[in-house]
Amino acid sequence: MTDPLEPASDYLDLVTAVEQAGFHGIFIGAAERVLPRVTICTEPSGGNSFWVAKDDGNRWWLATMGGYFFRVPETVSVARVCISVLRGSGMWNLPPGMVTEFGLIEERTAGEAPLFQGRTCEEWHTEFWDLGP
Repeated sequence: MTDPLEPASDYLDLVTAVEQAGFHGIFIGAAERVLPRVTICTEPSGGNSFWVAKDDGNRWWLATMGGYFFRVPETVSVARVCISVLRGSGMWNLPPGMVTEFGLIEERTAGEAPLFQGRTCEEWHTEFWDLGP
């Protein structure tokens, strides 16, 4: 069994790509009720920031500070999406053009996706931002 506090290689690869582009990625291990995730930001202390996580179905999700959740299609580089978001302005939500460009799929309800584990997006938003940077 893997240690939930240690980042898996896909998280490490994402942080490396984001940092090579001049931004920051902070891995946050699984807390009591929360999936492991990476907080991505323009500055070490925050700035334009959001988090990304993989669900049990091995799909990447991106969540904004405004509580908007987007599934990243498997055919799209999550690092490319993250870097594009970071090069934009501070984002409460993603601009429609970016959502279209990458084919991101917005989820605003209690999801069937494994990421949500029966919780609403709002519950996840509160839990993720309250337990980590």
